Amino acid sequence: MKQLLSILLFSLFFLTAHSQVRTKNEILEKIQDKTLEEIKEEFKEIKQEVEASINLSNIRISGGPVNDTETKYTVPYTAKEDVDLAEYYSNRLSELEFSQEIKNNKTELSWLNDFYLIVYPRSFNTKGLENPKILLDTIYYYDGTKQHTSLTNYNTVNTLKKIDSISILYKYQRYKKAEFIELNNKQNKSNDGKLFLSLIEDHKIELQIDSILESNILYIEALDAKGKPLWEKSTFKSKSNIKSQEKYLEEVILFLTNAIEKIETKEITTKEKYAEYIYNYQPRKEIKIDYTPKTILFNSYAGKVSTIKVYLNPGIVNVEKRLNITNSTIYSNGVTVGSLDNNDGLIDKAGKWVIKPIYRSITHKLLNHYTITKENDRLLHQFNKEKKELKPVPYIIKNTEVYNNKYIEIFVPTNHNRKTGLLDTETLEYVLKPEERELKLKKEYYISIKESDTASDFFEVYRFADHKKIFEGHFYKIEIDNDLFIVEHIEETSKDASRYIHKKGKYYSYYYDIYNNEGVKLNKESINYFPDKENFGKDELLLVNDSKDQIYFIDKKLRKQKFKLKRFKQVKSFSNGFAAVQDHNNKWGYINTKGDIVIPLKYSRANYFIGNSALIMFNSQSHLIDTNGKVIFTFSGNIIRYSSEPDATKATYTIQSGQLFNHLGKLLN
Repeated sequence: MKQLLSILLFSLFFLTAHSQVRTKNEILEKIQDKTLEEIKEEFKEIKQEVEASINLSNIRISGGPVNDTETKYTVPYTAKEDVDLAEYYSNRLSELEFSQEIKNNKTELSWLNDFYLIVYPRSFNTKGLENPKILLDTIYYYDGTKQHTSLTNYNTVNTLKKIDSISILYKYQRYKKAEFIELNNKQNKSNDGKLFLSLIEDHKIELQIDSILESNILYIEALDAKGKPLWEKSTFKSKSNIKSQEKYLEEVILFLTNAIEKIETKEITTKEKYAEYIYNYQPRKEIKIDYTPKTILFNSYAGKVSTIKVYLNPGIVNVEKRLNITNSTIYSNGVTVGSLDNNDGLIDKAGKWVIKPIYRSITHKLLNHYTITKENDRLLHQFNKEKKELKPVPYIIKNTEVYNNKYIEIFVPTNHNRKTGLLDTETLEYVLKPEERELKLKKEYYISIKESDTASDFFEVYRFADHKKIFEGHFYKIEIDNDLFIVEHIEETSKDASRYIHKKGKYYSYYYDIYNNEGVKLNKESINYFPDKENFGKDELLLVNDSKDQIYFIDKKLRKQKFKLKRFKQVKSFSNGFAAVQDHNNKWGYINTKGDIVIPLKYSRANYFIGNSALIMFNSQSHLIDTNGKVIFTFSGNIIRYSSEPDATKATYTIQSGQLFNHLGKLLN
């Protein structure tokens, strides 16, 4: 095909050279070295080339094997609408943040998470669109002043004072909603005539496209009679203006035919008569020729084509968005780290040095604590805002946890051990002096645990709000459940006891008491044990086993729930409003918080309700059921691993094949 097209182009050039309107003398000069017989043969060759050119324009390309008649479909084409792109950038803009770094008496601004803002997403058509731009528009300082600017990313501002926020101008371009032109046998031309469906026959189409329009085509979709999109088997494009010149070429062929005939019949016997004939009858420029190039598209599809849709690139819209971004730089204690001549110091919001830049490096550790490197020493320091000084401290911060917004756990190293204490970072005083102890800290309470010569450690329970000691004693363990304390005691027993622990060469059994946040023990008789877990959970019901070996649920006021559990062989704790129970026929089901059976006892296994589903086994197969007992998913293989946390909102399940599912049965890998 490429070879035929080359011949066609050569022929057109050759013909043009022979078809210009010339004077008789010019024509005689061109043929002075040729005989009439040579001229005749030359005309015959040109005629064959022109005829071949016309025939070439009618060649249609068929794709795929002739015997391949299988219909194949593809997914419908959907052009990305501008709203999708707008949503994409809206999400990205919401993630944008900036920070400032004070260095050498200047502020260096950097904008974080902007990578996806300076390029278009790959899934969108971006042909002809300018690259997105981010411009810094206005800087707002902590003292209420502002500065207009036109800086781009990673720029320097000649100021040391704190920047509260910046206003950025974000510019990008997007296309309007893509439109399409629908063509078929009845409507085979677009309204402007720039698209012409010259053939639609079985699985083949031929589409003539104005070449200027071609660059604006997004996609061509072929549909069958049911409107389903067909899979494309092959495509071929050629650029040509032959069809628009057929009238002119027909004139050329007629002229050549007559010239050859007149030489053969001896009507033209001399070169002078030849020149006169050429001058009088050669094709004239008055024949209007449309030289507008066209692209001819030959496509074949896996099925019978009924309609084609040609999606066009829409117009471009310029988008500008202004956005205020808050400074992400942390000014702890009203200061931040700044540097000057490769030394670090602390600088306040007004841009004044609170701690002069004389240190090798300063790193903010936690609250008002900084790690200072001076020469080769690296020590923890405490910053005193009032005195504007950094003072070395004799302790180590255990972790980055801050309790009740201002308390931290600290260590003091010793020769053989380390002492633990609790520090108030506002008053810079110890709440608990460093001693050999362990600390258990929660949101509102803290517990000091010291080793004892007895089998139990010594516990002291405090409240953060007023540092009041709520209660103390020798216990084995304490669990904090909101405003309740579940205390585990141990007492000496024999090895033959049903439940015991071995400690310091003796045997002990445990029992439990529950205290309120004023240190009052709520239960009259100690609880023997908790069959399933040691907290009340979301439903505020706790499954207990008492000294008489009876099990029942209690609420947070330790009131025994009225519904009986003797009818069940096993009972699990409540999770998200349901408790799994097993009858004496070993069948599992579920009760609600009123003790009513709400999901029948028919399963061989039953797990906690996690989110709105529970894992059960029925007829040797694992399923997920909803809160009505309806199966919402069936696993195709045995479950080898799963999460099982009471009151959780999500769970995962792994089957033998390695597939991972969530609590709704959705495949996660």
